[in-house]
Amino acid sequence: MHAKARVLALQVADPERLTRADADRLLKDGPAHFLHCYLSGLLARSPIAEETMRSWMKSADEFPREMGCGILGARLKNHPGAISDADAEKVLTTIEKEIQRSPNWARYAMNGALISIGVFKPTLRKRAIEAAKRIGKVEVDHGETKARRPTRSPTSRRRRSGSAARDFDVTRWTAGQIETLRRGTFPSPLHRRFAEPAEAPPPGPMP
Repeated sequence: MHAKARVLALQVADPERLTRADADRLLKDGPAHFLHCYLSGLLARSPIAEETMRSWMKSADEFPREMGCGILGARLKNHPGAISDADAEKVLTTIEKEIQRSPNWARYAMNGALISIGVFKPTLRKRAIEAAKRIGKVEVDHGETKARRPTRSPTSRRRRSGSAARDFDVTRWTAGQIETLRRGTFPSPLHRRFAEPAEAPPPGPMP
């Protein structure tokens, strides 16, 4: 399916009618990473958000785990109580333990999940930043792209290697993002969109 058509399909889909089979089919359509926020955002509003998030976050494959972390972040943004503090803390422990040996895009999404927990779970903010300090630098390869990011930033430090491989210092990046989103001082529309709450289904239990 053409990329624009996939985006449109995800934007107009009714989350209330999604089944797990639908979710798996959407996942198998292919790992186009710019669709991450559309797919995870749609599933986060669905009745199958809980089971899909848990299943995909446990996957050994890169794309399902990336999407699972994305669902977690979207659920926390939409309704912070959808995931308990105890369960969010377990996720932090898993991220700290597994991020460095996880597949490329899963590493990127796991850091996003860590940031989401730090932003939307105030009681775990210090714990999230401490985890980031212990994680240290994580490399994410963005593939062949001409896109350039600022070489200087108060919240992150990246080193270009080749065309697109970059190290990012999880400590500085995570702490900066958490503080920016917590205060509501958004440097860009993307940050603002990330922080604004949306309608979400009631929380489900996590065993």
